Amino acid sequence: AEALDEAIDCFEALGDVRHAGEALAIQSIVRWNLGEPDSIVYTERAAALLEETPGPELVRALTSVASRQFVTGHYAAAVETAERTLAVADELSLPVPGSALGVRGFARCYVGDLGGLAGHARARVGGRRTVPHRQAVHARGLRRGARSRPQGLTCRRTSRTRRRSATS
Repeated sequence: AEALDEAIDCFEALGDVRHAGEALAIQSIVRWNLGEPDSIVYTERAAALLEETPGPELVRALTSVASRQFVTGHYAAAVETAERTLAVADELSLPVPGSALGVRGFARCYVGDLGGLAGHARARVGGRRTVPHRQAVHARGLRRGARSRPQGLTCRRTSRTRRRSATS
């Protein structure tokens, strides 16, 4: 983490915005994995820095910001950031970022707009899932009518309990 801080300072001193932004994005991931709750600050800083030179790096940084907002429970902000990400990608004629579609779709569901599930469906590109597994699990739960426990899990627990009491 300290080496990345040094690299960020060096890139900024050289005026290398693109590499400084990428280093900030990596630092955000490192800090997140270390359990630092304020790691989103690095991603937001990367996005702000990359605003000067819009390109695929900015789209990746904004997607990361939206994802972190979603994971930390800031669903309305995640929707706004994901929409901005999609607009920037469209303005730059870049491919539609499937992760941004997925984040926007799920965040919309969490703010009460179940039309967000259509966004999740659009996030599938060429039959390949482009959203993280955790988000796909949440979508399945929403499609089931937001039941707190799937029926199959209850049945399996019951039959397992029966088997244990029969062998005791």
